[in-house]
Amino acid sequence: MKILFLSFFLGITSIYMAQVKKRDQGVYKGLIPSYAINTGQDLIQVDSCVVQIKLEKTRLLMRIDDKEYEGTYQVDKKTNRIYVIYAETAYSDIKEEIILFGKDKIMTRKGLFPQPDTSLKKLKKKEVLW
Repeated sequence: MKILFLSFFLGITSIYMAQVKKRDQGVYKGLIPSYAINTGQDLIQVDSCVVQIKLEKTRLLMRIDDKEYEGTYQVDKKTNRIYVIYAETAYSDIKEEIILFGKDKIMTRKGLFPQPDTSLKKLKKKEVLW
């Protein structure tokens, strides 16, 4: 009975303690495409900008053009090196959804409305200027 309870507890703990593997951590870079915001009266055009996301063991750094944000993240699902990550930063109360495809070394950042989704590629160590 004790073994059954212990194995159940360890199984539940491993699900909730999922982390991004070290080889999938690093700096990912992409381009947020230009988009328009409809204010009801005007249509405001927003230019495209570069976004970089640095995943570390316990924190996430996000750079959008020249603005830098730091926060934490939690892995919601993990299957075959595909991670669904929810990031919390100080600039927003809304958690950002990021899907990381570790095997392909790409990441998709779900844009907060009206911002479009962004695809990012992992940078090699010699390309990182962070």
